[in-house]
Amino acid sequence: MPPRAPDALRDDIIKTNAIPLSDKVNDGAVERDCLNNSSEMQNHMKNHRVFLAFVSAVIATAAAAWVEMYSSQMYGVDHASFNRLIWIPVAVIAVAVPLVLIKFGKPKPAIAVSLQKDPNSTTKTKRDPTRKISWKELKEHTTEDDSWIALHGKVYDISKFAKVHPGGGVISEYAGRNASDEFEAFHTPRVRRRLPAFCIGTLVDAPAELPSTRDYRQLRTKLWEKGWFEADLSYFVWKDILALSILMVGVYSMASGESAWVRMVLGGVAVGLAIQQIAFVAHDAGHRGIFHPQPGGGINWAGWFHGTLCFGVSIEMWSDEHSRHHAYTMRPREDPQFNYL
Repeated sequence: MPPRAPDALRDDIIKTNAIPLSDKVNDGAVERDCLNNSSEMQNHMKNHRVFLAFVSAVIATAAAAWVEMYSSQMYGVDHASFNRLIWIPVAVIAVAVPLVLIKFGKPKPAIAVSLQKDPNSTTKTKRDPTRKISWKELKEHTTEDDSWIALHGKVYDISKFAKVHPGGGVISEYAGRNASDEFEAFHTPRVRRRLPAFCIGTLVDAPAELPSTRDYRQLRTKLWEKGWFEADLSYFVWKDILALSILMVGVYSMASGESAWVRMVLGGVAVGLAIQQIAFVAHDAGHRGIFHPQPGGGINWAGWFHGTLCFGVSIEMWSDEHSRHHAYTMRPREDPQFNYL
């Protein structure tokens, strides 16, 4: 059985995705929600930093081991003196990095900074949840400086917010459109708390919901309730230990003085297998599926390590492209990965 979703998160889950959002607006609450993490989020981010510290220690240890092996074979460096030279700094790094990450790894959300500068004006259009807005009117607001978007029957003015959107400029591509399912796919339920500050009206002539869409939304809600979107951190730790161990075997084999067959076959197979295993973790990390996104965004360290450093792909490019792929799956000229076919 999967772990149950935390109470704080489960309380935020909307039982049916068609339920109206609250029309109550409190800019101060929006700002505080951006600035102050819940205790659950704080614990989760602490686990994030501990995990990154563990990975940093593994990298430092692996690098030191490789340098020691290479130096002893190529230059005949004495192991005893080398150990004093290398392993003491490695031990210091392994202890210092976790302390630094745990103590200072709390970046301030970008959206919170924006709201602090202008906490009482999040939209260009007057906020009036009772205002009736037609599809035709919605589609007229698609420019960079005048962008409206529809979510679950409500209309939101994102003209100002798009510039500080933690997910980047992709939000502007949905201007003048209904992005309900795309919003749910890339946000946790707690993000709904912030929506009322941008609500400017209600969509009056929204098309009827298809049975397949209704079934999909109900299934997604059940999965949130049962905790299927909560990652098991221990799984990824063991996955990393396995992949990095295989990688070290491959690197050692390729750098050893054994025959060419040992270096090419054993080393090549081990390195290839390690990269293939790391790719699975990089995919989930790139989607921020291992750790909850920080309020206001922030650097995706887990994605950067697994995707960029270990797998060799720009995680920012991949995340942007792959997220669009999930939003516009197999649509010509819209799905960026469709061009690879």
